Amino acid sequence: MAKELYVNTVNCLPVCRALGATGLAGKVKLIATDLFAEMSPYLQQGTITASIYQQPHRQGQMAVRVMVDHLANKVDFPPKVHFSPGVVMASNLHLFREMRLAGIRLEVPAVGA
Repeated sequence: MAKELYVNTVNCLPVCRALGATGLAGKVKLIATDLFAEMSPYLQQGTITASIYQQPHRQGQMAVRVMVDHLANKVDFPPKVHFSPGVVMASNLHLFREMRLAGIRLEVPAVGA
């Protein structure tokens, strides 16, 4: 039996329920992606070990910014744009909540950095 699982986005919710129903919650390390309200209890209970927060808002914002710069100002597309994902665990979940409530977004990286 697997001791670790990786499940992306909202697909983690049925996996969390299944782990709970089979008594495996907290025994199997479940890694997810992104962060949404329904995940919170599973992080706090230890069903989800960690989630990789990929900053989807920033990804969309940066894509639009790069496209507008290219179309309006003839700026070349950067060869790459880096984003540093956050790792959300029960121990730091409150920080991500505080950032959301305060309207704080993680820094947008410099284009081409």
